[in-house]
Amino acid sequence: MQIRILGPIEVATDADVLALGGPKPRTVLAVLALHHGEVVSPDVLIEAVWGDHLPKNPQNALQYQIAQLRKVLESDPSAPVHLVTRSKGYVLDANTTALDATEFTDEVLNARSKFTVGDFVGAGRSISTALAFWRGSALGEFSYEEFAVADATRLDAEHLAAEELRIDIALAQGRHAEVVPTLAKLTMEHPTREGLWARRMTALYRNGSQTDALRVYQQARQSLTEIGIEASSELRDLEQQILDQDPDLTPVVAGAPQHLVEGNIPTPPNRLIGRDAEVAAVSDQLMNHRLVTLIGTGGAGKTRLALEVARSTSDRYRDGTWLVRLDRLDSPELLTSFVGQAIGMRENPELDILDNLVDHMDGREALIVLDNCEHMADAAATFTSVFLERASTGRVLATSQVTLGVQGEAVHEVRPLTLPGESGSIFDRLDDVAAITLFLDRAAPPGASGGTWSDDDLAAIANIVTALDGVPLAIELAAARTRSMSLIEIARGLTDPTAFLARGSSTAPVRQQSLAAVVEWSLQLLDPSQRTKLLELSVFVGGFDADSAASIIDSSEIDTRELLATFVDRSLLLRLDNLEGAARYRMLETLRQYCMGQLDEQSLTTVRDSHLAIFDRFVDSASAGIFGADQLSWLRRLDAEYENVRAALAWTVEGGSVETGLRIGANLGRWWDWKGLLKEASEWLGQLSDAATGACPGLSDVLAWRAFLQWEFGDIESATQLISQASDASQAVGDPEDGLTMLSIRALISRSTKDLDNARQDCIDLAIIGNATGNPWAEAWAHSTLATIDLTSGDLEPAEVQAQTAVEMFRELGDVRGEGWGLVSTAQAAFGKKDLDRADRLARDALAASTTAMDHRTTSWVLELLAEIAIERGNAERAAILLGAAYPLLRHRGLTSSASKRDDLDNVETTLRHDLGERFSDLFATGSSDPDSVVSEELAISGTDPTH
Repeated sequence: MQIRILGPIEVATDADVLALGGPKPRTVLAVLALHHGEVVSPDVLIEAVWGDHLPKNPQNALQYQIAQLRKVLESDPSAPVHLVTRSKGYVLDANTTALDATEFTDEVLNARSKFTVGDFVGAGRSISTALAFWRGSALGEFSYEEFAVADATRLDAEHLAAEELRIDIALAQGRHAEVVPTLAKLTMEHPTREGLWARRMTALYRNGSQTDALRVYQQARQSLTEIGIEASSELRDLEQQILDQDPDLTPVVAGAPQHLVEGNIPTPPNRLIGRDAEVAAVSDQLMNHRLVTLIGTGGAGKTRLALEVARSTSDRYRDGTWLVRLDRLDSPELLTSFVGQAIGMRENPELDILDNLVDHMDGREALIVLDNCEHMADAAATFTSVFLERASTGRVLATSQVTLGVQGEAVHEVRPLTLPGESGSIFDRLDDVAAITLFLDRAAPPGASGGTWSDDDLAAIANIVTALDGVPLAIELAAARTRSMSLIEIARGLTDPTAFLARGSSTAPVRQQSLAAVVEWSLQLLDPSQRTKLLELSVFVGGFDADSAASIIDSSEIDTRELLATFVDRSLLLRLDNLEGAARYRMLETLRQYCMGQLDEQSLTTVRDSHLAIFDRFVDSASAGIFGADQLSWLRRLDAEYENVRAALAWTVEGGSVETGLRIGANLGRWWDWKGLLKEASEWLGQLSDAATGACPGLSDVLAWRAFLQWEFGDIESATQLISQASDASQAVGDPEDGLTMLSIRALISRSTKDLDNARQDCIDLAIIGNATGNPWAEAWAHSTLATIDLTSGDLEPAEVQAQTAVEMFRELGDVRGEGWGLVSTAQAAFGKKDLDRADRLARDALAASTTAMDHRTTSWVLELLAEIAIERGNAERAAILLGAAYPLLRHRGLTSSASKRDDLDNVETTLRHDLGERFSDLFATGSSDPDSVVSEELAISGTDPTH
């Protein structure tokens, strides 16, 4: 585990970056990291986190943040990081390797020591390791906060000094051209730092650009003059040395290239986008490894990245950088001869071709870019292994969809470009996202005479690049279509991306002239059995695990896992994070669409039927699982599999599997409600019920859920009509269990229309049937709803009894969400009796339950109740903040407010507007801007554990 402050604040393990939560725990960690090993008082932490806007009980609020942070830091008991409580405060106890800032400092010291004694290679490795710790400005989002500004400034200065050392090392090795672009950037960013100007002048002069070096001196003088500083005598002396062509400026250094050979790396027709960090990373890998292999799916940009690395590091290789395109070669036996031709080797008839090549390259400092090794990976591995062993100074940069497996090989995975939302920040500008930037760069200018892209254009482009998975080749092919098509037409065409993007640059290699060609090139590497199974796996949308894959491809579990590993190794599948202990896999959408198109009609029908059966069973299990002790686990699994569930539902509609579709829709109803996918659920349920004819099991539930959604949308008339149809459908089936959902939803609708007697009767019937059919959840739900009915009628004592019964039953089932519902009603009953202390305590218990269950709707109800309690206690300001926090949690469901609470929320808001006047809007905005913090503060006040 490592705490990282050289960029955005992070806690990282070898496998992942851990979630820290909102700004408050991140602030606490930043302060403790800056003072690691020292006791930090609570007052210092409270000042840093809250400043002048203190919570009601700062000490409790801080303890809550500490507890949250400690859970993260102690998630791995073996980690060398501990958050220790002392009598006077808190200590972050961590060894030096657990802090990126201390490791950075140590590596810089190593680099300086080696540089001083002339070990330039060792110094270069150490400084590259040091600079790799940096991911942005020191302390990230806190660099301008009062508690961090001094340390951030110091660390950024150390970063710049390390950059200068890296440049000095490169200059000492004769790699002048390599550092010129970096120095141009740095002198613009730090115009008063004369040392950077001097290094830039020196690098340009040593690179043969005396005129440019003198011009840079004039730029330096002007920049310094503008701020009232005169150029130093050292800088003026350097100018004179350049004018005199002083021999001291061009020392001969061991390892410096003496006779530069250009090689055959082509100049690219356009700029490389979104790969700056990777160019630097691969360049550093090549300093430490003689073989680096770039792997990734077809079209990901491996070749383009390799060419940019070769071009930017060409000065390292006095005997040239050489491109060998293996996609033009069909016979593995000819590989060595093909390499020899590419690098201009003279053949010696007395030597074997490999001996000839090794003899030619031995002692030469050259880089061979071995491009597209995947179709002859074994031959490429054999050649590379012998070459590196016998030609002691050569290096190889390979591109392939599979690793070569050669000893000493360093691997860099080239993934698709960053897509909107993937940076982890909601504040990213769309035109700063790499995939969108590439599209804009390659697209025709908007408008007949050129112009600028509108926000709507950028949103459309965001959808296009997302549909293309951020694959650079696919994006470039789509962008090329802007010369003849609108963005809307392009987006529509991407329903079949491989057919739509069938034409590209006629000057590109054949395999890169269309997306279909790229995909087909990848598939040709598989044997017929593997190809068939990959096509069958394309039925999965979003992701799948090995067990689901085995059900589709009819293979034993061990064979399936080996096959999936092969597809991952060949960059045909992406390995995703584990879910519930099982590894998951995903096929890029462009590849998936192509593979689906390769299945004949019978095969497609077969795999879609199998896929439907898998997810029919899954949803059936999940619909029961979300009501029990494994509720959160099942909710996560439903989230992960929902794209597959969507595809299964679509097949029930398209393929006429009406009863299966009704069953899936009925089972999903409550999850759709809990997830807040109300409009999408309404569309699916409408299609499913419209397709049904006659008495069908599940139709009553589907109609009932449609009624519930109309009720949530405020359309009581439609809700009443639909619930009547649901009742008729239930009676037609004649199975009491088939009417459980209808009864529960009809009770809600009746309660909202003040038809309380019928609402009570439906709940009583629901409890009786639930008990008789062994459905305790339905019985618990009936008691919970009876409590809300009694609250509506003002019968507080029976409401409390019903609510407590519901809480006990839900607890026995392990349903935290249901427990939260019962606790809310119990708290409301206490509030109705004016027992504010008990209402407050129960409300916070309900808040802990709803937070644990990720139940935004119930959380909003609790916040509204806490706002009412705050009003009764004379704290209108806090009430306005609480009410403000409640609204975004409802908007998560696509609603302005929930049907059952609409009037209550409006009444509370009216009261507060009257009491606070103009201040209400500001306080309300404070709550709505950060509802998570408001919830955390409320839980901290009572010391309630939100993990429940």
